[in-house]
Amino acid sequence: MHAPVNIALAIIRHRDRWLVGRRSPGRPYSGYWEFPGGRMEGAESPAQAAVRETHEETGLAVSAIGDLGSLRSRHAGHEFVLHLVACEVMGNEATTASPAVEEIAWVTAEELRALRMPPINGDILRRILGEPESA
Repeated sequence: MHAPVNIALAIIRHRDRWLVGRRSPGRPYSGYWEFPGGRMEGAESPAQAAVRETHEETGLAVSAIGDLGSLRSRHAGHEFVLHLVACEVMGNEATTASPAVEEIAWVTAEELRALRMPPINGDILRRILGEPESA
């Protein structure tokens, strides 16, 4: 059995909007929206990976300000540990800076709930929007 893949996700809220990106064609979950993030490299902490991945995907400078816990997910025979990192904007404008991301957007909580996202994101939204866990 493979070791779980550690993924850091940057949860960025700025002026009551959340930053999300839409996955490019040809990738798993192509066309779905998600929070910036990706695999942790080497000895990176979740915070370091979230800051790096956000910059690589969006060009946006952020700072990690909190740990929102982690979630486990399985996809295509692999186990993933998603580390949720609260981040704040430090500067720059967000733009599509990676071929992995087709589009980025700042969305309200209501818009966030309506986006087509990978299944694990339901748990993430409940956690960050303060909604009760499903039974």
